[in-house]
Amino acid sequence: MLGSSIMDKLKDRFSLHGLTRADMQLDNYHSVNSRIATIKPDVIIHCAAYTNVELAESNASECYRINFAGTQNIANAARNAGSKLIYISSTGCYGSYSELPYCEYDDVNPTTVYHRSKVAGEECVKSICSDYLILRTGWLYGGAITHKKNFVFNRFMEAKQVNKMVSDPFQCGNPTRVDEVADQIQTLIDHDVCGVFNVVSEGSCTRFEYVQAIISLCGLNTVIEKANVPFKRLAAVSPNEAASNFLLQSMGLSVMKPWKEGLKQYIDTHILSTTD
Repeated sequence: MLGSSIMDKLKDRFSLHGLTRADMQLDNYHSVNSRIATIKPDVIIHCAAYTNVELAESNASECYRINFAGTQNIANAARNAGSKLIYISSTGCYGSYSELPYCEYDDVNPTTVYHRSKVAGEECVKSICSDYLILRTGWLYGGAITHKKNFVFNRFMEAKQVNKMVSDPFQCGNPTRVDEVADQIQTLIDHDVCGVFNVVSEGSCTRFEYVQAIISLCGLNTVIEKANVPFKRLAAVSPNEAASNFLLQSMGLSVMKPWKEGLKQYIDTHILSTTD
């Protein structure tokens, strides 16, 4: 979802090589190093990940094989090729020790296998590469409506079929449009900065407020009710995945919009304009 948006957004600025799972075995050092050495990229944007948070709890070795070992292979290949490495991480890495939005100076204390594997990937990047960006994003949405993980479109289709929906009022985060993340990546490349940055839409909300906004902006009358208890999950996800773009704002480099503004723009251009 994010990779496709990056390819679309940056295609007029750069010569791009979009690699799929079939093009390169992320967990195979020789495959990764050979492919990167052939391309000789100035910048590598590493979006690939094992992202099934629930399944990772019972399949930790597979999760670490991709998110940890695979990222180490990418980091080594980036260093060997002299490439800047941009690693996409998660605001869920901060954990659950605060009720306030997390800033980059806050500690990471992940509560799930998936987020621990993403932190392990971050540490690989920091220890191997000197020219890197680690971007912690959260609650990504957008891209094609056909994408199976398109949360916004899936809620739209669900609401068209039922009169009432139940949503989680206990977890908080930043609904973040992938197109904005792609724009922010371009800005950071243009300014040639390094470091660890939160990259989320401005402002936070609960899952309930997120779904409520989706349904309202889609012009539907489906009733959204708050769940009485948190939904049962295998993964002990943090109730607070909200973050603040402290560094981007401090450096005057943020292009991220308020979350409702980005959501409305996406719904208007990708859902209401293409569905009846």
